[in-house]
Amino acid sequence: MGIISIEHLGPIAGRFEMNLDSKLTILIGEQATGKSTIARILYYCAVCAYNWAQGELGLGDCTFIAHGVTVRKYLSENYLCGNDSSGKVEFFYDGLRLSLNAKDYFGLKIIPAVVAFESPYPIYVPAGRSTIPLLFESYAAARNINVDPFLNDFLLFLDGFRKPHSRSMQGMLAEAVRFPRRYPIDEDNARVAIEVIEEVLKGEYRYEKGNERIFYNSTESVPVTAASSGQQEVLYILLTLFYVIRNPRPHFIVIEEPEAHVFPAAQKLIMELVARVINTTNSKVVITTHSPYVLTATNLLMHSAKVESKINSDKIVIDEMARINPESVSAYLLEHKGGFSYRSIIDEETGLIVAEEIDTVSNIIDQAMSDLIDLEVKYGL
Repeated sequence: MGIISIEHLGPIAGRFEMNLDSKLTILIGEQATGKSTIARILYYCAVCAYNWAQGELGLGDCTFIAHGVTVRKYLSENYLCGNDSSGKVEFFYDGLRLSLNAKDYFGLKIIPAVVAFESPYPIYVPAGRSTIPLLFESYAAARNINVDPFLNDFLLFLDGFRKPHSRSMQGMLAEAVRFPRRYPIDEDNARVAIEVIEEVLKGEYRYEKGNERIFYNSTESVPVTAASSGQQEVLYILLTLFYVIRNPRPHFIVIEEPEAHVFPAAQKLIMELVARVINTTNSKVVITTHSPYVLTATNLLMHSAKVESKINSDKIVIDEMARINPESVSAYLLEHKGGFSYRSIIDEETGLIVAEEIDTVSNIIDQAMSDLIDLEVKYGL
């Protein structure tokens, strides 16, 4: 059982509460409604929980201890407005309770679990990923520039696992299978995942001699810095998900705006890949988005689980490992109309995301077009 509550931080001028038991959580809303604030707080709590659990197990991780310090500093500098120190966070997960209070500059109080547990490995995939290739071109300098700690954490994470990509993903998978670790790899699912990754990327990623390239075939390639904006934005999401598939221990993954610069069909494939990661690694994923296609794709995967999991048909619409149990999904709409508010957009009867919420933007546009047509008819234009 897990829950987080956030009060009076940034745009959250009120209280937000979210169940942490869901395997997939989606936060949707207009800009400046609090999605990134919630995502960052979740990541910070996950880092704190991971650090505590590793310490209890005698496996302290200096890198993540540093992450916790820098993120705490960022939160205290950016979420304390004037003399307002009423902000607080309560995070309860598997018996571990974290209490963060803004008036103490996000000082942390921990009420430990009865027994030590192996907390999920936290990963934060920030928005604005098209800047990453440029930062990596001069990484030594990038480490010294003033980037926010969430991007810096992700740069450190990426830099730690780029080198094996001098080989193909298939070659990396073959090696991982030959030398199994504590958590076994679902080889068949991983091979399908690689196919999905290459379909979305429209090529194959390689890291050779300090250079990142996307290969379209054995002879044609471009540096990532010269790739399309869509390829640059989606690349690091795909690499992260492949990393988790190759290291299938439980992870806590926060992904901001997976839809950025990506065609709707590719957004569907990304959500299928997320479902594969959840189903094969027992990970939890939180997504912030502005895209109705992300919601539609998630509904498709949930509906498939409701229908196809109960029948035996020769026709398969959605592969079994890409389906996701509706009971393991949460979705919240964040709003800021005269004050902060939020609500679940999961229909209690169907277990799916409410279609009307997905169509809200389309309805606004349709109504405006209808009004224009009425004016056109009225004035005989």
